[in-house]
Amino acid sequence: MIPTLATAVQQIITGGQRKDSIAARLLFMMKIRERWWDRLRLAASVVFVPNLNDWTALQLPPGLFGIYYPLRLLRLFYKYTFARILLALRAPIRSLSDDRAA
Repeated sequence: MIPTLATAVQQIITGGQRKDSIAARLLFMMKIRERWWDRLRLAASVVFVPNLNDWTALQLPPGLFGIYYPLRLLRLFYKYTFARILLALRAPIRSLSDDRAA
């Protein structure tokens, strides 16, 4: 495992390999953690702790800051499940309309 991580780090530093996706970066960050507890804490912070995207999606007054935590879960659920389902359902409709235009 250590040679694999060393190779991955070397490729990232030298620019030989770019991992731009969030999932790829998260998996790499989880691999370099030593203990399973640290991996779990990292995953929990990524899922549960609000970030700039959550704060800009809906600007709440300071007294309602605690609402960002459940809103983050709803936003991530929509982003990674519901929105993808809608796109998958709309994709065949687009291709049928493209076939009719041709």
